[in-house]
Amino acid sequence: MDRFYSPNWMAQALCEPFDLVSGTRVFDPTMGEGALLLAAEEGGAGNSVELMGCDLDPLTVKGVQERHPGWRVGRADIYSKASRVSSPVWRTARQGVDLVVLNPPFSYRGKQRRTISLLGSSYRATPAVAALAIVLDEVKTSQGVGVVLPEGSFHGEINEEVWQGIHTNFDVDLVQKLPRGSFRNAKASSVLLTIRGRDKSLRTVSPPATRLGGTSYSRACRCVDVVRGRIHNSRLWEHPDAGARFVHTSNLLNGRISRVERFQSPKLATRGPMVLLPRVGRFYPEKVVMVESEELVLSDCVIALRVKEPSNLSALKSTLLHPATGLSRQYSGTGAPYITVRDVMALLESAGLNPRHITNLEESFTCLCGAEFATSQSAS
Repeated sequence: MDRFYSPNWMAQALCEPFDLVSGTRVFDPTMGEGALLLAAEEGGAGNSVELMGCDLDPLTVKGVQERHPGWRVGRADIYSKASRVSSPVWRTARQGVDLVVLNPPFSYRGKQRRTISLLGSSYRATPAVAALAIVLDEVKTSQGVGVVLPEGSFHGEINEEVWQGIHTNFDVDLVQKLPRGSFRNAKASSVLLTIRGRDKSLRTVSPPATRLGGTSYSRACRCVDVVRGRIHNSRLWEHPDAGARFVHTSNLLNGRISRVERFQSPKLATRGPMVLLPRVGRFYPEKVVMVESEELVLSDCVIALRVKEPSNLSALKSTLLHPATGLSRQYSGTGAPYITVRDVMALLESAGLNPRHITNLEESFTCLCGAEFATSQSAS
């Protein structure tokens, strides 16, 4: 298993958002050489902070014990339930700590995901996110979790379901994006996150006062179907009868669809009105394209945002390109920049829209907010 230990400056940045007062209990379940715990100790500024940690390697644990005899440390494999149950340190942490700091294993060799449980639901996740989910499921905290993750595991669609589960029950804040090379001998870029339990009784949702096509959302459909293209560009086979046009990111140019030379079966098509945007590649405003009614077969590198009326297209495009929306900032990743369906849906929700992820290409547009409005009118 790869070991990328946290440099001191990163460990300090991870602990900085938390209140390390006297008596604070801090737990690191993958402590390595103890950099995160040491940063918590130093961040306490003379306060008596109780530090606990676990690691898979017994020699690493022994070294930490010798250097920091006041810490409570022991061996445990975070991915093994039997190991966690048998660990005195982990059992103590499960009873409750103030803060968990976590730099989990980054390696994803072999593309093997792990099955984990989070608050009663089962998920499959990459090793780094699986370790985080195990902590969130088993360890109660008063202040939350500070974690460093590969950027791809945070934004990538491979972990989308487990992140939906996390976002449902926790507040996730991005503290800092870290460039490649932040870890010695590691090529991946990474992110620092804080994750805190959500007090649902204190949260209320007030939709922003946004307008679509000059009409208040209370009187116009604010539903948006989010459709990710399904046809891989390298596996494309052309339809012999020259059916629907096939659109890849390279065809999104200057605000319109250009240079289309390939066609696909209309059975695979998505019909407008919709706004197209690239899912993969550097983002340019000129790549956001409005389509009023044409049926198009979309590459898996294209996302379509389908609306009820063509008159809503201009307002939706303007919303996407408004600086306050921050669409361009959502594109990230360890290789080519990309945006996920989850990111797009969160962005639309923040703009006061009702996004719905559509996986069945034959499913027609359904206005949910219109039905709700009609129901409320008839009830009154």
